[in-house]
Amino acid sequence: MIGLVVAGIVALGAALVVGMLTRRRSGVEPDGRADPLRREVVQRGIIALFAAALAGVVASAVDYVWPSVTGTTGGRFRVGTPAAVRARIAGAGGKPEYHLHGGFYLAEYPAADLVAARRAYPPGQLDSLDLGLVALSQKCPHLGCAVKWCRSSGWFECPCHGSRYSPVGELERGPSPRGLDRHPLRLVGGQVEVDTAATYLGPRPGTHTTDQPAKGPHCY
Repeated sequence: MIGLVVAGIVALGAALVVGMLTRRRSGVEPDGRADPLRREVVQRGIIALFAAALAGVVASAVDYVWPSVTGTTGGRFRVGTPAAVRARIAGAGGKPEYHLHGGFYLAEYPAADLVAARRAYPPGQLDSLDLGLVALSQKCPHLGCAVKWCRSSGWFECPCHGSRYSPVGELERGPSPRGLDRHPLRLVGGQVEVDTAATYLGPRPGTHTTDQPAKGPHCY
């Protein structure tokens, strides 16, 4: 982002310098009269360069405030057997598994907390949790920014406006209207399949089915 801003400023400065030099060196005829055609060309060139520079600055600012969400949703992704997925997550120290092409995280849902989950979640979502996993959309429900996994806190955190979510996507604090949205899971030939074409709205604020407090400092 900083590079784009600098490039925009440099381009603007260069346009102004070129415009002044051009007017001084070729904007006046031998008889002392200004050449209207040349002057118009120079002015339009300056305006075009200024617009290009301004567009780069604006695009950089928008990208900072609302980082784009990468990945392609709307498909089905097979990610391995439930045991294999849980083993990969455990091997990463409990860090949820990010799937770039699907735009979702796979997190482990503690089996010991299924009793609390049955009181908080509708049947369709419980089918997924019974596999010991939850597929979470990377979009923050607040304004659609891409949430990040914060290694130090052990929570999902939004870099835009500070919403924070537990490892299973339940809202802990911040302006988000709900927890992270989730995608249904099912077993197909023994493999876990994530259907990103379907989305369950995240749990309402105040839903805390697991005891997973922040482990340390927050990232955002």
